Amino acid sequence: MIYWSTPLEAGVTLGVVALEFLVFFLGLKFLPLRPVGDEWSSR
Repeated sequence: MIYWSTPLEAGVTLGVVALEFLVFFLGLKFLPLRPVGDEWSSR
């Protein structure tokens, strides 16, 4: 027996993955990941 997901299940999965990417990239943009006076920030 082979299981095929329904389009609704595939859409929900795709939406969850897209939300994870969105949160990740928003975190990269807005969270302070290194100190302000870091020597690498001026390069």
